[in-house]
Amino acid sequence: MRIVMLLSNDGFRDARVRREASALAGAGHEVTIFALASDRTVETEWVEGFRFRRIAPRRTGPALLWNVLLWPWHFAELAHAADREWSFDAVHAHDLDILEPARALAASRAVPLIYDSHELFIDSLNQGFSADCGRPRRLARSAALAWMEAIGRWAERRGYAAAAAHITTNESYREFLGRRYGPPNPVPIDNYPPRRELGESGRLRRELAIEESQKVILYQGNFTHGRGLDRLIRALPLLDSEAVVVLIGWGWIRAELEALARELAVQDRVYIVDTVPAGELPEYTAGADVGVMTTDPINLSRRYCTSNKLFEYLMAGLPVVVSDLPENRKVLDAYPAGELIGDLEPATIAGAINKVLTSKRLDEMKSLGRKAVKERYNWERERAKLIEIYADLERSP
Repeated sequence: MRIVMLLSNDGFRDARVRREASALAGAGHEVTIFALASDRTVETEWVEGFRFRRIAPRRTGPALLWNVLLWPWHFAELAHAADREWSFDAVHAHDLDILEPARALAASRAVPLIYDSHELFIDSLNQGFSADCGRPRRLARSAALAWMEAIGRWAERRGYAAAAAHITTNESYREFLGRRYGPPNPVPIDNYPPRRELGESGRLRRELAIEESQKVILYQGNFTHGRGLDRLIRALPLLDSEAVVVLIGWGWIRAELEALARELAVQDRVYIVDTVPAGELPEYTAGADVGVMTTDPINLSRRYCTSNKLFEYLMAGLPVVVSDLPENRKVLDAYPAGELIGDLEPATIAGAINKVLTSKRLDEMKSLGRKAVKERYNWERERAKLIEIYADLERSP
């Protein structure tokens, strides 16, 4: 089967999308991902048996029109490019912000649509707006969110009904989407890393000139509101003076985090590293001492998320400090490889990190993390479900 995937980023750091494309290519399908062009990627690229075709949007008109009023069509040029350039048998939409163009493309070619909902997208829209503003901006923010949620629900309901198959990332999301739009419920394909034996290469400490005596507190992922990164930096003065925080990723609040570190006079203990390729990231992860995920449940999507970074930490043998959210608790109840935190007060975060670092169970936590990924939370188990979805499509008349 020839599959076109539509993706509203450049794919450089999107491990889930790359895993899915690689799994389908390995099963004998021809996969092309139409994604956004960026200054860190090339236009056409073969990766692990599948192909990227990247498009530079040429939109006209004010940003408000595309970013708020017509956001479900924001990335329609990806679908237009696929329609002009490719022959295919299925369209795979990665998340709601590309679903409506993907639905229209699949309908025009009379091929199946697969909707892959990475999160409760409508419930995550407030992450793009800062709540720290005056009353006029708060009113404008509320109006914009109300419109975006309304048009988003319309687009998701329309695409959900048209899809031949539905995928999401965990059981909680499956239940919410099923209740919201009706049967059939999506198939949960969790975003777990592939099994991999990781040794400490020293790359993280070497590149950042961090001493072996220093304890590395690691966060990897997006730098956006709702991730508690400001609280993590505020916790740093409460930790041992040898502790440092390393943030690896990208996001629009990076400058805010750098300014906060200077304000607290801990800028020499905060290292912010640009996104690294997904294939190289585990090398950096393995060089840390504790993996942190301070998710702030500012919406349903955040409260019920399953983050791939948790399993990347566990695979690397890092004890973890993570927010006490339903999906995180399931993991740590089964494999107690760290601490759950019930709030994001800096003192709570610091207390949990100190508890982990001084625990007599430290080696046991590291071992349990590796065991968790080896036995249960790995891509090898999830990949089979994805391949079966496409096998069912091929068998359908």
